Amino acid sequence: MPIKFNKEKRVIHLYNKEISYLIHITPDNGLIHLYFGSYLKDYDLYSMAYNTSNYYSHLVNGVEEKALIENFNSDTSSMEFPCFGTGDYRPCAIKIKNHFGDETTDFRYVSHKVFKGKEKLEGLPCLYGEKDDFTTLQIKMIDSVTNVEAILEYCLATNYPVITRSVKIINKSKNDITIKKLYSACLDFKTDEYEFYRLTGRYAKERNIKHNKVMQGVQSISSLEGKSSHNASPFAALTSIGATEDYGDVYSVNFVYSGNFEIKVEVNQCLQTRLLVGINPETFEYVLEENQSFQSPEVVIQYTNKGLGEMSRIYHKLFNNHLIKGVWKNKKRPLLLNSWEGCYMNFDTEKIINFIKEASELGVEMVVLDDGWFGKRDTDESSLGDWFVNKDKIDLHKVINELHKRNMKFGLWFEPEMICPKSKLYEEHPDYAIASKNRNATLMRHQMILNMARQDVCDNIFDQLSKMLDEYQIDYIKWDHNRAITEAYCEKLGYKHMGEFYHRFILGTYSVFERLNEKYPHVLIESCCAGGGRYDAGILYYSPQVWTSDETDPIERLSIQEGTSFAYPCSSMGAHVSANPRTSYETKGHIAMQGTFGYELNPTLLTIKDKEVMKKQVEEYHKYYDLTHHGDLYRLIKNADNCNKVAWMFVSSDKKEALFTYVVPLRGYSELCYIKLKGLDPDKYYYCEQLNKTYLGKFLMEFGLNLTFKWILTNQSIQLYFKEKN
Repeated sequence: MPIKFNKEKRVIHLYNKEISYLIHITPDNGLIHLYFGSYLKDYDLYSMAYNTSNYYSHLVNGVEEKALIENFNSDTSSMEFPCFGTGDYRPCAIKIKNHFGDETTDFRYVSHKVFKGKEKLEGLPCLYGEKDDFTTLQIKMIDSVTNVEAILEYCLATNYPVITRSVKIINKSKNDITIKKLYSACLDFKTDEYEFYRLTGRYAKERNIKHNKVMQGVQSISSLEGKSSHNASPFAALTSIGATEDYGDVYSVNFVYSGNFEIKVEVNQCLQTRLLVGINPETFEYVLEENQSFQSPEVVIQYTNKGLGEMSRIYHKLFNNHLIKGVWKNKKRPLLLNSWEGCYMNFDTEKIINFIKEASELGVEMVVLDDGWFGKRDTDESSLGDWFVNKDKIDLHKVINELHKRNMKFGLWFEPEMICPKSKLYEEHPDYAIASKNRNATLMRHQMILNMARQDVCDNIFDQLSKMLDEYQIDYIKWDHNRAITEAYCEKLGYKHMGEFYHRFILGTYSVFERLNEKYPHVLIESCCAGGGRYDAGILYYSPQVWTSDETDPIERLSIQEGTSFAYPCSSMGAHVSANPRTSYETKGHIAMQGTFGYELNPTLLTIKDKEVMKKQVEEYHKYYDLTHHGDLYRLIKNADNCNKVAWMFVSSDKKEALFTYVVPLRGYSELCYIKLKGLDPDKYYYCEQLNKTYLGKFLMEFGLNLTFKWILTNQSIQLYFKEKN
């Protein structure tokens, strides 16, 4: 097995052909983090264990060196699971309050076990695979004073430079304990020679790439909104100074969770760096009674020495193969037209049927009816929570029959976690809405949030959605979530368990997703959260594609899609061509082709010329589908690095095909432009259809494409398809 235990040195070594991860068990059963990086065939324990101004006893060649254990300094040592109150004054991974009020926590090694495969985390999304895809290490630890156990779980991927980590806390005492803080993973580094990469932004400008050198003190990204948020993504990377797309060490973490999170980096007084990932402790407190347990969400930890581009390609393959699941994991997804920007809530049966007729002529395979079809919904002031058809406004059976007559599919918009005070559901169950006792509720978009921490609320929503799916042949759900949590309170939890609310809310939401996936496996779910406000690895487990942003301007989309591609597969990235007037339909299509591709407009308003362009785009969607959904992405010129050039390409896994895209956000005078391609086979010859030329792969990668053409004066983008010439 690729996890070995050296009894003499008391070292656990997790490894595959690309990485090694080493943990040392000290004589007093503490856990020291020795190393994470490229594969090591052998190692010197003394060199790894020796830290700034301290050392501890260990075995070398079977003989114990007489270093005094009392000289050990946890504050400057690389700790595997740092606990609160025992001399490590950096941010800790765990803090538990026991029944007599003491918050000192001290977990010590008891035993470990190794087994093939990977177990599912109860109630939580996580990576999955066959027995040979992962090997699992579980380290059992105990706090001897409270008799509380911690199970540290490490799952080593066989074919990726990846380890997942999570923690399970079990209360074996006879008294209640309160978990005050629990991060799923901690990584300690010996120096501060790193840059901190993260994805930040705001509504309609999500996941922009930001980075800076780490500095002494604390830096963090986090969310307190009850969702992962528009402002920060639960992903981060520490890279060697000056790392590029192609070169440099990259240590990255991707949190498989959709709620309040925190990724924290601290550089201490000795210029050592600590990285912590987990549930945000600001809104988390969990009480465990005797024999109860708590499972933390999973963190995917990756290392590569081949730069940021390789980091992204590893995440893309890993998530496509071991996170996204169900029928739509590998099945070709239908090209859709969404009605929202085409008519908003102003529609009737005939208008939607006209949309269908025009969309069918373009080659669209599915029409999605967005907000406004249910309850008494003509504005955003009412009816969320009333998931039954407004038959005075729309005849869904007639709409679906029209689609099926044309061999097309039907999709429908829902916002399952929300409720309007003006709704039948609120009249019957006002207690279903999240509201703080004796305080005025904050309305956003005239809506409140349902208390998904309650089982009866989750059952109600599932039953309503299930009734719709049973009565109507719905092939696709757009699951929206348009506001953040305020006045967080759940009377049924009571005072004692109120700190569990935010986590229980996410678990409740996950449970509804899970039940829908199981009962309706054929239904494709696209998650949405006022655009990209809940785009994370957790949601991808239930929803194989996510609406990337409400911003459909293609030039603004360049940075949004680029940042999203850092940590998430392009096959999950909802990207549509809209009627935004800023660019041509050709450029809109080139940019949308980086993601799932679809349309967001009124097809009855298109000109004959526009329709011809779109018919060509539909053909290209099918032609390039495998490339854009399963190929390797190479970011050639990042929007984050260049103000007026962006370029990327997809290369098939067999290197027989490639799709190159180049965009000039601000059109201007033509300048010299040579772009080196990547990922091709240097010995293959590639024919470019659009240029009617054949190139050697090595020439394209070493000299590059000469794009100093007149087209740049009149066009904003170009897309070139290369295919191996036999």
